Amino acid sequence: MTKQRSIIASLVAAFAVTFPAAAGTTSTYSTISPDKCRQLTADVESGSVTFSCPGINSIDVWVGEGDLRTFLAYGPNPLKQCVSQQTFSAFNVAGPTLEWRLDGGVPFATIIRYKMNNGQNREFNFLTVTTLRGGQACHIAYVDGSLPKHNQTARDLADTTARTFDCATDTPQLVSERHTQLNAIVSGVPCSADAIMKFQQ
Repeated sequence: MTKQRSIIASLVAAFAVTFPAAAGTTSTYSTISPDKCRQLTADVESGSVTFSCPGINSIDVWVGEGDLRTFLAYGPNPLKQCVSQQTFSAFNVAGPTLEWRLDGGVPFATIIRYKMNNGQNREFNFLTVTTLRGGQACHIAYVDGSLPKHNQTARDLADTTARTFDCATDTPQLVSERHTQLNAIVSGVPCSADAIMKFQQ
């Protein structure tokens, strides 16, 4: 076992053993499938479109698709959130299933799978964990879909990190054996000064 593989295996095991879901923490699900959403805008020239999809607890999900990449944001002011500028560098599509993590029925994080192609006919995927803290929303972790127990690892990261993560100062975690440089696979991370100013207004 390589050193990198050993570190990742230890991390996955630590989350599974050390951080059990808190009492009252549950999951529920919604979809961002276009046939379940309402189209907001469409730009014929660029091919970009935006949708509003029903979420939970009256929190709508904003979906932006452009340049063969997907962006998500939440609530009544999605474009003021840092998360609306965050996606993967590779061509990608998200969902359609969106998992919501709730504490006592109140959502504090989401988890969604991004599927990608590296341009050389090699497909891969990541679970992306997003914090929902009032007006803040941003990515807090990326979990490689090829790892064992990646679904549970994403939930554990949501449960232990989302409620204290500061979008203005904290950097998302990357959990992967194949990818080690965060900025090599994602864009909009960390949150830009412009995005921070928007969601602080």
